[in-house]
Amino acid sequence: MMVEDPVESVPDITAMGCTQVTMVNINIRVNHGCWGEFENSAVSHLAEKPFTVQVPDDGSTTVAELKKMISEHLDLPADCLYLEWMNKALGRVHVDDPLDEAQLALSTCSVIYWSKLFPEWYMTCRMQPPPPVDPYVAIKRTVALQQNCDPDEEVAKARADGSLYHIDTWEEHKARYNISN
Repeated sequence: MMVEDPVESVPDITAMGCTQVTMVNINIRVNHGCWGEFENSAVSHLAEKPFTVQVPDDGSTTVAELKKMISEHLDLPADCLYLEWMNKALGRVHVDDPLDEAQLALSTCSVIYWSKLFPEWYMTCRMQPPPPVDPYVAIKRTVALQQNCDPDEEVAKARADGSLYHIDTWEEHKARYNISN
């Protein structure tokens, strides 16, 4: 019995109107200076050893998918990763950022274009920073520290009695100053 050659039995996808997907390498450099709870994990040794992930060159890969690929390599949760491309944030900029990374494709960020032109360039990966602190909370905490009081306790008291200022939303601002649309 003659066995069919597996290479010859594969259908030609270009004849069926399909195009062949080519992959682009994206180099990832891990900045482990702020890994917090993961500081003593296997992540710290990766700073000397950048790694590469491959994505289709059509740019359809989303930031969420890219983070998933990176997280699998680092063995860390994808939602704790912060990516920088050309010194700009790629995706969420802090833990509480509501940006939907599943809707942000790499083609909209020029990652594929520049990775093809300069294959030696790197994307930086580090831990997602905490959300920004409300400036009024920061002021309250600073004053409490200067007065040798517990800052957390002072902020809690101010929230409870309503004396802690907060930045108005646009709707609150319009209501406060009787602004109509």
